Amino acid sequence: MGFSLLYLTVLVWSPLVTETAFTWKETENPVRRTVRQRVELVWKYETYQSVNSMIFIRARSENMSDDKVPVGKWTQEEGFKPDPFISTMLEHVIENIEGTNKKKVSLILKDPINIDYGLHYNCQVDFGDSVPMNLSIKLIALRPKWIDNSGAVKAREGEDAELIWSYTYPYITECVFISRKLENETTELGYWFRGEFNITDPSYIDRVIFEKSNNKRSTNYSEEIKVTLKNVTDKDFNYTYVGRLILSDGEELTKDLSLKEVKVPLSPVSKQDHANSARNFHSNALLLLVALFLNLDKTWWVAVNIVTQPLASTPSNDGPKSEQNVEG
Repeated sequence: MGFSLLYLTVLVWSPLVTETAFTWKETENPVRRTVRQRVELVWKYETYQSVNSMIFIRARSENMSDDKVPVGKWTQEEGFKPDPFISTMLEHVIENIEGTNKKKVSLILKDPINIDYGLHYNCQVDFGDSVPMNLSIKLIALRPKWIDNSGAVKAREGEDAELIWSYTYPYITECVFISRKLENETTELGYWFRGEFNITDPSYIDRVIFEKSNNKRSTNYSEEIKVTLKNVTDKDFNYTYVGRLILSDGEELTKDLSLKEVKVPLSPVSKQDHANSARNFHSNALLLLVALFLNLDKTWWVAVNIVTQPLASTPSNDGPKSEQNVEG
């Protein structure tokens, strides 16, 4: 009796993850947030596969070719574990987007500092033996920005000079320090705090008007700091006036403004008035001589009167014939 052996081979096929099986969905990238505020980086994806793990790293370059630093790792078995040397507290959240196969993955930086910004944060989704899927999100620090880049203010002596510092940022000004400097010498002019401006330089008492208001010229939230120097003199010019702003989130802004004098040139009318004044002075002097000769005879009076005539009219081209006629 013969026996025949039947070999049965069972192949287990594990498909690779393709773009149709896994798709990244649109999300905010880059993310712009202020420093020291809670930041949420969000990755959204759609898949029919089971995710085994997520690895998060960050680096200056988007392709993660160098200087990459581990951030944390999530697995189904152990959950999320941040890297022990990361610079801020982290939180990891996975949520299902209701009614779809989409998921939302959030990496939350609870109290980020300066070194956490300007980096690309990469999320690597791992499906076991399949090719992992990567997507990077850049975190950019949103910082206050000056609206007007001009650094010079011009005024005439005796006028009021307006020094304006204007910026855009989501947070308001808590404190303002105004000073002036010339070469290595710096003088504190005054400071504003809690709605009151205090003069620290006695020479500016009753000469400074401080105003803080919303800047209506900007479409974004912004503030304008205006310091008006009343009746400026030559002692106010050629200084650099420094505005240092402390904002409510701890950010600081500093900007210099130079105050230059505008010279007022003499107009043609002023020069003419000066010439007329000189002519009138000489005429009056000759009239005074006439008054001294009032007691002399008539002939002398007529002679002096004739001498003064050219000062009131344009001299004739014929020369001083009138004097010759009198002598004759």
